[in-house]
Amino acid sequence: MSDKEKQGIYDYNGTAKINVIAKHENGVLSTTVHELMHLLLTKSTNYGQFVGYMNRVAHIYPKYKNSAQLLAKRMIEVQEGVATFHEYFMLRQSVNEHDFKAEINRFKKSNRQYYNYLKPLLFILNLKIDWDKEQYKLPALVKIIGISSLSFSFPTVRLVQLESPNKLKVYLDKTNINPDEKYKRIIAEVKSEFEKGKHIQEVIDNLTERELHTDLGWNEDFRNVLHEDIKRVTERYPTIFEDYSSFLVDIREVFSESAKGDFEVNPIDFVQPGATREYKRRLVDYPSFLELVKNERGSLYIKGVGFNKEKDESPEFYLEFIAIMGEINYYVKDIKEQQLHEIIEYIDNGNGVACSPAAYDFYNAKLLLLEKPLKRNMYVYFDSPYFASRMFLAKFLKTDTIYPAFYIEYPNFNMLVIQYEYKNIFLVPIFTLSTHTLDKDVGRYFDLNFIDTDKAKEEGRLNDNMIDVVDSIVNSILQTAPIKIVN
Repeated sequence: MSDKEKQGIYDYNGTAKINVIAKHENGVLSTTVHELMHLLLTKSTNYGQFVGYMNRVAHIYPKYKNSAQLLAKRMIEVQEGVATFHEYFMLRQSVNEHDFKAEINRFKKSNRQYYNYLKPLLFILNLKIDWDKEQYKLPALVKIIGISSLSFSFPTVRLVQLESPNKLKVYLDKTNINPDEKYKRIIAEVKSEFEKGKHIQEVIDNLTERELHTDLGWNEDFRNVLHEDIKRVTERYPTIFEDYSSFLVDIREVFSESAKGDFEVNPIDFVQPGATREYKRRLVDYPSFLELVKNERGSLYIKGVGFNKEKDESPEFYLEFIAIMGEINYYVKDIKEQQLHEIIEYIDNGNGVACSPAAYDFYNAKLLLLEKPLKRNMYVYFDSPYFASRMFLAKFLKTDTIYPAFYIEYPNFNMLVIQYEYKNIFLVPIFTLSTHTLDKDVGRYFDLNFIDTDKAKEEGRLNDNMIDVVDSIVNSILQTAPIKIVN
């Protein structure tokens, strides 16, 4: 996935990210549709959900990592084929047939790997249809091909089969659960129907009736088999397995409208500016961590808070220090509150202190489970698509309060800075193409008073150090070469 990862990535954990500094050959919107198709296929099929859950559990319990990778590998052709088709369908809508063929030839030469993913579906783009009236049926057909390829009847799977990739492979082979092979079979059947002269709507109806029948699903849900490990993961990360049903409704609406060339729902609202590669991670001890935050340039990121209710222990914080120059993500675990305060005292004034929304107590405007206030500004970094950030803002920004806000501009995206409470500041990355969605939300879900940054500096409400700190946080969390602020 090397070339595509430079532009965007979907990690099967529920996150679609777009690289803000990459050159997007067919535009940022095209890359967005590609990554969102991965999300749709993963979230709306039982095989995709299986992969997603296994990836989440493997993130905490490495014993599941190889099994999760095996599952993902068996659907790579489906995922990339369907996603790339939607990307090039958008291109076909915007150019004539001659220019489109030229673009396909260029794509074949410049990115043979992804051309080969697209190749089995190219015949659909060349179907003889009434283009003005029926073009939207082409992506509809391909979505059904993808969803059908990732939908199975699963016999009961045992825990030992989930823990061992070899045993899992035997289980999948014996039960004929192989999305890529099913994908090839379905494409061959669809192609055969067109060769027999069938109309596209008839092909769609036949495929739906043939493949998406009611007995698809689990004999015993794999979540029950993983129950104990899922329970432990959920205790540490309460939102990791949240319900995406309403999210999927909106995603489906995006693709329904994209097929018609109409984007009332903005697809870029569903992806986030983010790192498509990650710095090397290094676990360090507490004394080493203190030295790092004092001497290195970067940002402290409070990622999570753990609390063992059964043992009635004090909360423990999971911290990362993301060093920009060294491109290393240092992390330390099981930090007590007193140690956290010591780290805050040590950290250089030019380095930011940020936390994930999952580690923040919105009701009390402080770090979750923290008893003593920190002696630094706390920046809550919404490392999420604007669609998800908006839900937080709508829920926690008071309707009777107008919050001061301003933008810091970067290439392809803006950082929305909101003064939430004293020493508590929200950082909401938002693509330039999403700002019109925010404009519609202001006054509807929450009230913001956008201030002129130069005037705010004159009044003493804003200073260069705050801008530098935000810049440090942005470059650390996005894990890119330093991105310059647009003046």
